[in-house]
Amino acid sequence: CQANCTGQTQHNHHGQQNHHGMGMTMGMGMNQMQNSGWATMLPAKSDLPLSDAVIEAMIAGYTDEFNAYSTYAAIVAQFGELRPVSMIMNAEAQHMDAWAFLFERYGVALPELQAPELPTLATYTDAVTLARDAEIANIDLYDVMLATVAEYPDMVQIVTNLRDASLNNHLPAFENYLN
Repeated sequence: CQANCTGQTQHNHHGQQNHHGMGMTMGMGMNQMQNSGWATMLPAKSDLPLSDAVIEAMIAGYTDEFNAYSTYAAIVAQFGELRPVSMIMNAEAQHMDAWAFLFERYGVALPELQAPELPTLATYTDAVTLARDAEIANIDLYDVMLATVAEYPDMVQIVTNLRDASLNNHLPAFENYLN
């Protein structure tokens, strides 16, 4: 848990469980989200129109977090609530909520996504290896994305925070398990 963890269980608009009471569920309106912790710390919404490249980056970020959540949920379904995957699965739900906030803030419709098909993994170690590789790809995606969203300070802050969570928390947790 990060410092803001309250131990409360919530469900976001995807029906995903989120044990962090950080006020980031999509059942909230825009004003409620802006008045709930992390959103109050964001720079103001940019007045610049969104380019196709920025919208594509938003969709790529949301899709990547959705796929990570779906992958980790499938691993939990196969192997049970084992760490580190179960804890990071909950973080991925928060990451999706951060993206959903940006979609709402900029008036862009959330994409309708289907969970990716995953192979049945032979061992939990195989599952953690898959998760580790997904986090590395996520970090790379966000590194590239930062240039695309550079003119939108609120997006830069969210992308940086999500990238840092993957780099400094998720990836080390998976690597520690594998070592």
